[in-house]
Amino acid sequence: MGIDISENQFIEEVVQSDRPVLVYFHLPSCAKCGTWNNVAEGLIKDSEGKVKWVKLNVANNQGLAKKLNILSAPSFLVYREGAEVERFVGDRVNYEEMFLYFQNLTGTA
Repeated sequence: MGIDISENQFIEEVVQSDRPVLVYFHLPSCAKCGTWNNVAEGLIKDSEGKVKWVKLNVANNQGLAKKLNILSAPSFLVYREGAEVERFVGDRVNYEEMFLYFQNLTGTA
């Protein structure tokens, strides 16, 4: 299960992580976000602990969302070794693409 973090925890929880991190940007009012939350939960479970999952509420962390150019919810950013390596955004999020990406990322393909 993903942990809720704030902008103040981003460096420690994401940038300094020793494993890849899926950062999930969501809004409480976003109907699609609940569905994608469940999808992300399944992907992380399948990763067998190889990927860390954190969640950021865009409404409560507007400064970071703006800095990272988050323009749509849901948005997923993947960080590895402190840098963004992949981005899945809003209505363009495709389950199959995310699934294959995570299989390759974790070596479970």
